[in-house]
Amino acid sequence: MDADAGSPAASGLDGGLAFPSDAGSDAGLACPGGASPIDTWSFVRPLPTIMHLYDVWGASANDVWAVGDGGTIVHWNGESWLPVPSGTLNDLAGVWGISADDVWVVGAAGTILHWDGQRWRATPNPTMQALSSVRGHSADDVWAVGDSGTILHWNGVLWANTVSGSSSKLRRVWASGAADVWAVGGVVDSYSSWGHGTTLHWDGRVWTDVPVAATGHVLAIWGFAPNDLWITTINSHVAPLSTDGFLHWNGSAWTVVTDKFARLWAAPAALWGTADELWVVGDAGYEDGANTAHWQASAWAESSTGLANLPLLGVWGSGPRDVWAVGINGTIIHWDGTAWSQRTGGLAPALYAVWGSAPRDVWAVGDAGVILHSDGATWSSVPSPTVQPLVAIWGSGSDDVWAVGGGPGEASILHWTGVSWKAVPPESIVPLGAVWGTGRDDVWAAGGGGTIFHWNGTSWTKVPSGTQEDIYNIWGSGRDDVWASIDDGLIHWNGSAWSAFPMALAIGAAGVELFDLWGSGSQDVWAVGFNGNTYQTAHWDGASWSAGAFPTDVWVFAVWGSSPNDVWAVGNTSPPYPPSRDAVLHWDGHVWTPVPRNTGWGLFAVWGSGADDVWAVGAAGTILHYAPTCPPW
Repeated sequence: MDADAGSPAASGLDGGLAFPSDAGSDAGLACPGGASPIDTWSFVRPLPTIMHLYDVWGASANDVWAVGDGGTIVHWNGESWLPVPSGTLNDLAGVWGISADDVWVVGAAGTILHWDGQRWRATPNPTMQALSSVRGHSADDVWAVGDSGTILHWNGVLWANTVSGSSSKLRRVWASGAADVWAVGGVVDSYSSWGHGTTLHWDGRVWTDVPVAATGHVLAIWGFAPNDLWITTINSHVAPLSTDGFLHWNGSAWTVVTDKFARLWAAPAALWGTADELWVVGDAGYEDGANTAHWQASAWAESSTGLANLPLLGVWGSGPRDVWAVGINGTIIHWDGTAWSQRTGGLAPALYAVWGSAPRDVWAVGDAGVILHSDGATWSSVPSPTVQPLVAIWGSGSDDVWAVGGGPGEASILHWTGVSWKAVPPESIVPLGAVWGTGRDDVWAAGGGGTIFHWNGTSWTKVPSGTQEDIYNIWGSGRDDVWASIDDGLIHWNGSAWSAFPMALAIGAAGVELFDLWGSGSQDVWAVGFNGNTYQTAHWDGASWSAGAFPTDVWVFAVWGSSPNDVWAVGNTSPPYPPSRDAVLHWDGHVWTPVPRNTGWGLFAVWGSGADDVWAVGAAGTILHYAPTCPPW
């Protein structure tokens, strides 16, 4: 792999991080000279990332890098954190550099990237083992460590394996000189519990195991001199975890300084310090955000960030008044010498539906009544008259948009008339989950227990559905051809009544749950959903439904297309929260093809204004945008 990636002025809408797609539409953007467009899905929101961040390092106060899951690299330029294309979808675990134009990143499957001041480039190396940490002494003396005792060395020309004599998972590496390098970690048993620790030392010739004064798995190391090193250890997944805590190396032996970090019980994950002080970050579990601790004047003091149950995984600073810590869900916090402040991260409400009247008029709705709007340049929050979840949205134009949802014992119907969103009192206590129509005077809303309402331009009227099953979605080709998906099948509106269409009989399977519907016309309709243990598709050709399966193990929740040969399906790789990742598939008229992605949590909805303008939304406020671009040549 030798892909290049661009500079900190990342490409993509709103600075979004662009990733290549291996499947695109059959129409749309025309490039000069007949060149083929470059298909890209961009991560638009929330910026800079919602992915877990594992490490942070900087060349200066205004030049700081953080790395994490799914090839995530974000950069601090002194004013803001921005995503930077990495050229990989592999998880990244460690970052370190010699200068602003000589920075290394390591990660899963032996990934090693190098920053030369302009772009990130993949660097060949001799391992496929996951790498977790990188550090060096000079530009031609850099070390990387990882799984199965892997230790690599960079001599300024190439990376080479060295014999570690260990099979442990090595988590961190630290170096003070060519003849003084430490690699630390430990054994992970078959139940993923923390086993005994490993501390290896390089004297310029060989790696030697140096036993510690305690048996805990070593998570982090930091040093100021060959005779002044610190490590954190952890024993098992049974609280209290940090029973071996914090140890010091005086040049000849490891000694226990403290046997625990009070409420930092779940994992003291990373260390960084200056000559006068030392920071440790980790996880306070379900405590009150005491997930950092500060060593100064020979004593520890807890330092609350206020981020309860948000583990911190990496820490670095340019000085005592400029310290950065990173962690899960894109969390980035900063210490100014007095207090911690959160700069990015945290979980935004999930988004369940997206729809627009044009490329510059796009809506997304979700948990807690959240309503967002895009004018084609930026997404902004719009006041909502409800705090109940909103799960579906549709409109006939820019001044006629409906959103529906609700909670236990309460339905929500909201209407946008071009000025503001207003609640329309429903005649239902059942939450609604679907809305669709053909025009201002023909709108359907449906939900739990077979509930269906129809809007005639003046009022909502309840219409018999003929089913007691929950209704998941509605789509139609016209006023007299409307489909609604339910458990074990579909119901159909012929212009005068709803009638059952048992999907189990149609495709020869029972237990079918169809979550979404879309079609290009009355003879081309797609349904996506779940059948037992398989997420599958079903297709209507105007005469009958036929079943099909997606070519990969994904959960698919939504489908939309611009034509019969350009259809998108979205979901996630497993249940919609970590460790799952978003999933995108494309239909070109012949076959469904997975699009390589690894950049966020699950996706719940997809919609576009055309083949070259497609939006997907999902968990944690995720918004992705598909917009092919012409090559730069």
